[in-house]
Amino acid sequence: MIPSRALIACVCLVLLPWGASAQSTQQKPNPNNPSQSDESTPATPTFHVESRQVLVEANVWNLGAEKHATNLMSKPGLQPKGSPTPARGLSVKDFRVFDNGVEQRVNFLKELDFDARWADPWWIEPDISGGWGVYDPSANLREDATATYLIGYAPPSIKPGECRSVSVRVEGHEVDLNRTQYCGPKPAGNLQAETTAADIQMQALANSHGRRSTKVSIQAFSFWSSGVLRLLTEPPSQSGGSFEPPTDYTYAIQVHDAKAPATVYIATEFHWRAEYWQGADCDKRNPSLHILGTVYKANGEVETEFKDSISCLNPRVMQSAPGKYAQKHGWLTDTVPIPTRFNTQVELRPGDYNLRVMVTDGTSFGQEQIPLHVQGFDGHQLGISDVVLGGILRDSSSVLRDAAIVYPASIIPTPLVSKDAQFFPAANNLVQRHAPLSLYFEIYEPLLETQTTAVSFSLRITDLRTNSLVMNTGTMSAASWMLPGNAVIPIGLKLDIEKLAKGSYRLEIQASDSAGGQSEWRESTFTIE
Repeated sequence: MIPSRALIACVCLVLLPWGASAQSTQQKPNPNNPSQSDESTPATPTFHVESRQVLVEANVWNLGAEKHATNLMSKPGLQPKGSPTPARGLSVKDFRVFDNGVEQRVNFLKELDFDARWADPWWIEPDISGGWGVYDPSANLREDATATYLIGYAPPSIKPGECRSVSVRVEGHEVDLNRTQYCGPKPAGNLQAETTAADIQMQALANSHGRRSTKVSIQAFSFWSSGVLRLLTEPPSQSGGSFEPPTDYTYAIQVHDAKAPATVYIATEFHWRAEYWQGADCDKRNPSLHILGTVYKANGEVETEFKDSISCLNPRVMQSAPGKYAQKHGWLTDTVPIPTRFNTQVELRPGDYNLRVMVTDGTSFGQEQIPLHVQGFDGHQLGISDVVLGGILRDSSSVLRDAAIVYPASIIPTPLVSKDAQFFPAANNLVQRHAPLSLYFEIYEPLLETQTTAVSFSLRITDLRTNSLVMNTGTMSAASWMLPGNAVIPIGLKLDIEKLAKGSYRLEIQASDSAGGQSEWRESTFTIE
């Protein structure tokens, strides 16, 4: 796996053609429920966003070898002796991009220069079904300097589920791509219809008694919005130098149609008996993790599912220029950290549900089930989302590199972005003492679509042991979080709770506006250890 790295970039408003439409789907009869009518139930509007843009990440290396540094750790600013060196300062005219063998016109290019650095302990590995997270604070791995380029082009029309190859050439250089193909999103419902060997294995483990168990924690949060990543549409000049305008992309958040389902963000954490896969096992056995989540209606019927898998072995890493060099000199680590979290989302209408998540590594097994309530939203009055307690924070510009892994599919789950920070929800409500409390929520103000209005919010924290108020911010302006013309106000905060004693607390937030509107209070509980 390749660790995600924090970037610094300008997030500004530049539009790319996107299609946002309400589409209708009809529920099919359930053959396992004879009481269900054969007649189709009323159509359910959904919020659908798709991109006619492919984005890939390329590392470009000069042919030849570095002759100055003498070992892997000498002089952090230099490459190890004999390793390939990054090819920086390339421009659009240096790149040739091919889609199924047909050359394409580049309409987006951004160079990301990375000097030699220590790896971030958190890796986030996006997939079309969700994002896997790996925490490895003891790794102390050095990442070599790279010349990383994000390349975008508008592909030919693609059919649902169709896959196409991608290749990039730079004359006189070696190019490592983060992927060599992309696929059109599959038709809705295909995922739930497929039953895999991993699904059967997990169901068997769920009913067995001699299995090894692992702890699983899950939390779910409802939002009435979807994220939209927009890239520059005008192709760069084919003459001149490297193309990197100051306003090249934005990550915007758009509110759903009130009749569409809510987007429910699901955060899952799990911890295995072993923290690492052994390198020899990855080469021979190639172990993997599997996750299966099921949302049940109140009457026990299945509403929807999600599933995904991640493998220990990533052949792309071994085939890269630095990977080949490290393999040649025996510098590869003997262990690979095992993912400990998975983030995804489902679309649900207002109501009460039960969410069950099962995970397995082929030997150990874990499952957890929680009740799930989705509040209604009428779209015409001031509203507020669920409140997320952030477990992981990173620079929001990393979203662009995540997109380069999955585009033209949407990033799942929708990134929770406020200003320059991306929030990953904690999968439990435990908070470390003497650490700030990060949180994220969204205010929905329909008046902002047609007029200017002042929006504020109030926040309070109550000690559940004494039922006393320990924090009350009063009315705070949301002006600095507003996006012009956008009805969604994404707010990220860090609260100083160092003076609070160990125990359980209730955090409550309410939104209000200058037109006299008020949202309901939304709450989240947490425990300081």
